[in-house]
Amino acid sequence: MKPYLKRTLEDDILPVLESPKAIFILGARQVGKTSLLKRLMQFVGEDNSLLFDLEHPQLLHSFTTGIDDIVSLFELNRTNQNGKLYVFIDEIRYLVGY
Repeated sequence: MKPYLKRTLEDDILPVLESPKAIFILGARQVGKTSLLKRLMQFVGEDNSLLFDLEHPQLLHSFTTGIDDIVSLFELNRTNQNGKLYVFIDEIRYLVGY
């Protein structure tokens, strides 16, 4: 496994992670967006985090069936039932045109 290369964007995101607003990370392919998501999960605690990779067809389908199914998916996969939950969605571009 390659060592993590810190992105300058990390310093911009960390102070606003506690915000209730969504944060979108956009960029070209293979620039480290997924690595950055996983790094951010370490900062907020992996027990408080869920990562969904929409490159997987079953997960993608779950995200297209409605908000109730998405919330159920969060609840089903959540390990820590207390406190804030951070949801990280990778490859969200697959939802466009689905």
